[in-house]
Amino acid sequence: MMDSWVKQKSMEVLTLMTLAVTTWRLYPPKNPMVINSIESLYKALETLLQKEKSLIFAETEKNLLIYNEQISQNELKQPRIAALFELLINFEIKSVTINHGVTREDLSGFVGILAQQPEAITLSGGINKVIGERNIAHILLGQRVYIAKSSRNKLLAGLDIHDDDIIQYITGANPQLDLDVDQVREMAQNSEWMEQIFKNGMNQIKNKGYMPNSQLSENIVLMMSMLDRIVDKADQEKFSRMIAKSVADLDEDMIGHILSQDIEHYFNGKIFQDVLDQLEGGKIDRVMDILHNQIRHSKPLPGRDGAALFSPPDEQAYQRSLASDKKKMLQQIKDAEKRRNEKKIDGLKQEIAPLLAGKEESFLNASLMDSLAGIVSDLTVHEQHETVEALIDRLAEALLSERQDIRDHASAALVTIIESLPEQRQQAVVERLSTTLMRWIQLETSATEAHKKLSSRLKDHMIKLIQEKRYAECLPLLNAFHLIDYGFLEKNENIQKTSAGIINALSSSYRLDLLFAAYASSGDQEKMDIGRILSRLGNTSLHRLMDLLRDQPDGDERVKILHLIREIGPAALSVIKERSLKDFPWHHHRNLAYLLRFIKNSDTVDALQTLLRHKHQKVREEALESLYLVGEDERGPVLLSLLSTSDDSLKISIIELLGKIKYKEGATALIEMLKARPFIATSARKTIEEVICTALGKIGTPEAAALLAEISNQKFYSMGSYPERVRKAAAKALTAINP
Repeated sequence: MMDSWVKQKSMEVLTLMTLAVTTWRLYPPKNPMVINSIESLYKALETLLQKEKSLIFAETEKNLLIYNEQISQNELKQPRIAALFELLINFEIKSVTINHGVTREDLSGFVGILAQQPEAITLSGGINKVIGERNIAHILLGQRVYIAKSSRNKLLAGLDIHDDDIIQYITGANPQLDLDVDQVREMAQNSEWMEQIFKNGMNQIKNKGYMPNSQLSENIVLMMSMLDRIVDKADQEKFSRMIAKSVADLDEDMIGHILSQDIEHYFNGKIFQDVLDQLEGGKIDRVMDILHNQIRHSKPLPGRDGAALFSPPDEQAYQRSLASDKKKMLQQIKDAEKRRNEKKIDGLKQEIAPLLAGKEESFLNASLMDSLAGIVSDLTVHEQHETVEALIDRLAEALLSERQDIRDHASAALVTIIESLPEQRQQAVVERLSTTLMRWIQLETSATEAHKKLSSRLKDHMIKLIQEKRYAECLPLLNAFHLIDYGFLEKNENIQKTSAGIINALSSSYRLDLLFAAYASSGDQEKMDIGRILSRLGNTSLHRLMDLLRDQPDGDERVKILHLIREIGPAALSVIKERSLKDFPWHHHRNLAYLLRFIKNSDTVDALQTLLRHKHQKVREEALESLYLVGEDERGPVLLSLLSTSDDSLKISIIELLGKIKYKEGATALIEMLKARPFIATSARKTIEEVICTALGKIGTPEAAALLAEISNQKFYSMGSYPERVRKAAAKALTAINP
C-alpha cells in the first residue's frame, strides 16, 4: 500500500507538470510565467524525492499507475491528471521515471518536449531519441512497472517467474530449471530489480566459501554470461560497471581466476577493462602477478564452452602467444590506470571546488580541511601542480579574512600542507607566499600553533634572504616582527614572545658580524638596506650601530647612520637612555640629543633632562631644541626646574624658550629674577634681563606690566638703572601686553 503522503505529493507533481506544459504552450520559454511554473514543479518534486528515490507513473490498460498502484477513476477524471494521462497516450509513453538528482534543466527540457505536437516529435525520431539528444539524464521513459505481491517476491505484470528462480537461472545453481528466456529478458528491462537479482546471486556464490576459488570464479563468469544475454542493451554499460565493482571487491586470487577466463567478449567487450578500472594501485599489481603466473604455467585456460584460450602447437608459438597476451594486458592496465587517475583527479578537484570558488564557509568544513594535506599529496603525485598552487593561494588569501575562525582554519590547513611537501617545495611555497604571510603576521591577534609555525617559516626564509644578500626583500618581513617586538602593533603576550624570539634568532653574534662586515663594504643602496636590517635586529645590534656612529670620522657616514636610527623611532629610546648615562665623547651625546627630537614618548623627556645637564654647551643646546620639539606639556616644568641651577649661557636659552612657548606659569619666576638685580650687573646679567623682558612680552601676563613700565620709564642716570637695551625690551614687551 502506497504511503498517503507519497501519493498526495505525487498527484501534486503530476498536476504541476500539466500546468507547466500548458504554460509552455502559451508563453515563450524565457517568460517569467514559464520559469515560475518549472520552479514550482521542481520544488514539489524535490520535496517528494527527499523521501523517495524516484517518482514513477505509467499508463496501463487505460489507467494510471503511480509507483505500483492504480489510481481511482475519480482521481483519473481530475482535469489536469486526465490531461497528463492523455499526453502519455498521445506520445505512446508507457511509463515515466524521474530519479533523484533531476535538475530544473531536465524538467524544463521534458516539459518543452511534451508541449510540442506528438507528430513533430515523431518526425524528429521519436520521444526517446529527442530526450537522449537533449541529455535529459534523470528522466527515463518506458521502464517496466512492477506490482509488489509480497515482501519476498516481485512479479512482472502478466508474468509468473519468481526472484529465486531468476537467481538460480543466472548462477547455474539449478541446471534442470527451464525458463523462457524471452520472459526473463522482459523482466530484466527493470534494471533496478535486475541489479538486486545480481547482488543476491553474488551473495549466494560468495557464501559457498567451502568451494575452491576456481569453481566459484567459474560460477561468477557463468552469471556474467547469462546477464550479458538477458540485460537490455541500453543497460549493458551500467551492468558492466556494476559487475566490475563487485568483482573488484573480491580477493586477488578470485579476481585473477575470473580475469583469466574468456570474459572479454561480454558486455560489448568492456567487462575486462571495467574490472581493471575498479582496482586500486596495489591490488591491480597483485592481480597481474597472479595472471602472469597462470599464463607462465602453460595450462590452457578455460574459455567459453570449455574451449582453451590458447593451445600452442609448439613452444615457439606458445611464447609468441604468451608475449602477445602479456603486452595486451599491460596496455589494458596502463589504460585503466590512466582512467582511474583521471577519475581520482576529478574527484579531488570536486572536493576542493568550494574552496577554490571562494566560499568562506567551506573553511569551516572540518572533514574537508583535515583532508587537504592528503588531497595535495595525491594531486602532487599526479602532477596537478597548478591546482595545488591555486589551493595554496586560496588558503593564503583566507589568512587575511576579517573572520577569526576562517583565519584559524586556513592557517592550520596551510601549515599541514606545507609540512607534507618535500623540503625544497616547502621553501618555495613560503617564499611565494611571504608577502601575504607578512600581512597576516601584522593582522593576526590569535597565538595559535599555526601562527608560531608559520612565523618560524618566515624566520628561516629571512635567514635565507640574508645569506643570499637579498636584503631589500628581507626588510619588510623583518619590519613586521620588529613592530610587534617593540609593541608598535598591539598583540598579546604570546605573539610578542614569538616575534622577540625571531628577532633574537636573527641577531646572533655570527649573523651580526656578517651583516656589519657587509655594511662596511657595500655601496650606497645596499648599505642602506643592510643598515635598516641592523637597526631592526634588537638592542645588541643597535648598540653596535651606535658605536659606528660614535667612531665614524666621516660626516656623511654619520648622517646616514643617524637616518637609519631615526627611522625606527621609539625602538631606539632605551639604547639612547642607556648611552646618555655613559662616558662617551660630547659629540656622541649631542647626536643622542638630536635623535631624541624624533621620538615622541613619555620617556623621551627623562633622557633629555640628563643631556640638558651635560657639561658641554653644544650638547645642552641640542637637548634644549629637542625638548622644545617633543616635550609638549612637560617643557615648561622641566625648563623651570633647570633655571636655578643652569649657568648664564643655558639660562638665556631657557628664558628664550619659556617665552617662545608662552609658558604663563613661568612668568612669576621670571619677574622675580628681574627684580633680584645685583648692584653691579655683568654683561651676561644685562643680556638675561633683556631676554626676560622679551619673554614676558611674549607670555603676555598682566602681572609683569607694572615692572616693565617701571623699567621702561627709568632715567639712565638713576641709581641701579637698567641699560638702554633692557629699557627698550621692556617697553616693547609692555606694548605687547597692553597694545
